[in-house]
Amino acid sequence: MKRRAAALWWHQTVTSNVEREVLLDALRRVKLMAKDQSTPVRLSLGGETLRLTAITQDVGNASEEIDATY
Repeated sequence: MKRRAAALWWHQTVTSNVEREVLLDALRRVKLMAKDQSTPVRLSLGGETLRLTAITQDVGNASEEIDATY
């Protein structure tokens, strides 16, 4: 029970403002490193940036930061 509650804590709703084309371009670049469609692209907010990260064991890592407000 406690484990489930801890996992739910990480699923917070946050609204962010980013330029649509900038986000899509960054997503396309990061997704190039993904081996298949099941590789997730992780999003993390910090300061005034949004970081997109894809980690693939066989291929490597890709990361991109774009300006964002939230």
